[in-house]
Amino acid sequence: MGELRGLSFRTTGVEILAGLMSGLCDMVAKDLTMLESTVGGPVQVVLGGGAMTASAWWRGAFAAALAPRSVLHQANPEIGATGAALVALRRTGQAVALTDIGRTDEPTPPTTTGRSRPQYPS
Repeated sequence: MGELRGLSFRTTGVEILAGLMSGLCDMVAKDLTMLESTVGGPVQVVLGGGAMTASAWWRGAFAAALAPRSVLHQANPEIGATGAALVALRRTGQAVALTDIGRTDEPTPPTTTGRSRPQYPS
């Protein structure tokens, strides 16, 4: 269930999409908090996949929503497909260490006080 608030005749499609994507980031943060309660503390997050590789804005939105956790980015757009193939072939032991992991492209690090969402380019 969800809702869109604050819409006007001046609201653009890009702003609606950004709001929906931000809501998704918040849902992931909430679910991650629940999962962390089962492992005894915060986890480090590595974002990956084609959408993350293509969108610096979305990486920044995830970093803001997941603060104060460490959020990194794996630049390989096919990381999910590679992982799925290794699992299907039962070759997960042959997976190599993740390379090319870098910080998200956010201009300032996320803080625990007042998350600021990156502005979606119009």
